[in-house]
Amino acid sequence: MLSTTITGTTSSTARGPGARVRARPVTLACVGYRGHQGSEYVCAADTLTGVRLTGLVDPVEGEPPRLRRHAPRTFRSIDALLADHVPDVALVTVPHGQHYETIARLVDAGSHVLVEKPLVPDVASAARLLDIATASGRSIVTLTQRPTRPEFRYLQRALELIEEPYWAEWSYSMAFDAPTRGWRSEWSQARGGVLLDMGYHALDVLTQVFGTPRVLGASKHFRYAESRSEDLEDLVSASLEFLDGAVGGHLFVARHAREKREVLEVHGTRGVASVDVRGARVDVHAADGTLLDRYQGPARCTDSPAVVLSAYLDLAARPERAAEHLRHHLAVVRSCEEIYRAAAHAGPTGLRGAARSEHHRPDAPEETTTR
Repeated sequence: MLSTTITGTTSSTARGPGARVRARPVTLACVGYRGHQGSEYVCAADTLTGVRLTGLVDPVEGEPPRLRRHAPRTFRSIDALLADHVPDVALVTVPHGQHYETIARLVDAGSHVLVEKPLVPDVASAARLLDIATASGRSIVTLTQRPTRPEFRYLQRALELIEEPYWAEWSYSMAFDAPTRGWRSEWSQARGGVLLDMGYHALDVLTQVFGTPRVLGASKHFRYAESRSEDLEDLVSASLEFLDGAVGGHLFVARHAREKREVLEVHGTRGVASVDVRGARVDVHAADGTLLDRYQGPARCTDSPAVVLSAYLDLAARPERAAEHLRHHLAVVRSCEEIYRAAAHAGPTGLRGAARSEHHRPDAPEETTTR
C-alpha cells in the first residue's frame, strides 16, 4: 500500500469520491509531462494539499508548466528520475504503445502507478501487469473520467426506476475536421484509433454496470487516407451482449461527426434512462413517455484533472480496491481487443491492426515520448 496514511480529504480544491487527507504528503512524479494531458495533471497536482510534486520526466526539452506551490526537478529519462529518488506514486501520460514498459519499470522500482487510459492496448500486457502488481503489492490504477462524474453515480438510481434493463446503447462523437496528428497518427505509438481513445470510456462504464460484454460483431471505418494507411480507425461500431444475453447493446464512436455528442441510453421493462454526458444530465422516462425523474449535474466541471487525480490517488491507497480496479481494466482491454478482432474479420482494412495486436509482445523498452 502507499507509504502514507490517509485519513481525510485529499485536496482543498478538488473532492473526488472518498477523497481523504494524507498524514504526510505523497510524493508524485509525472512521466510524460510535456504533453497536453501530462501538463494538465501536473497543474492539477500542484493544487492538491496531500501531494508533493517531486519530479517531471520527458525526453523533450522545454519549460515545465508554471506552478504556484511546487518546484519539481525535471529529468530526461525514467532512469534519471529513479537515480535521484523513487516517488510514492508515478503518473504516466506517455503514448499508449509505451504504457507497459513504463509502468513495469516504475512498479519494479517501488512506485505505485496512475496511468491515463487505456491501461495498455493488449490483453497479454494487461495480464502481465496484473501479475506484477500482485507480486509487488503496488497499485496500478487507470485514470478514466466518467466514473468521477455525478451523473454516472446517479445512474444506479435511474436503472432502479426502469427496472429490468434489456438494451444499452452508447453513442460518442467528436467533430474534428482534419486527420489526427502527432503520436496518435502513428500505429506504433497509438496502437488503436477511436476505440482506444474514446470508446474505452464507454466500455469502462458499461463493464462496471453490466459486466464484461460478449462481442457479437464489429466494424471500423476510415475517413482519411492517412488513418487507413496506419490502420487507426476514425469510426467504430460494435454489437455487444451482456449478462448472458439478457441485455443487448451497441457502441458507436466517431471522431469526425458534425457535432460533439455523448449519450448513453438504457432501455428497461418500465422505461428508458438517458445520460447526456455533455449536459451532465440524466432523464428517466416511463414506457408511455412520462418523465419519471431528472438529475442535473453541477454546472462546473466534475471531471477536471484535479478531481480525477484526487479520486484515483485515493483508490491507489486502498490495495483491495486497487486490485479489483486493475482486474476490471483487464476486462476492458479484453473487450477492446475482441472488438478489433471482430472488425478485422469484417473486412480487409482491419487485418493489419489485428495482426499487430495479437502478436505484439512488450519485450523491448522504448524511449518515453511526450503524450
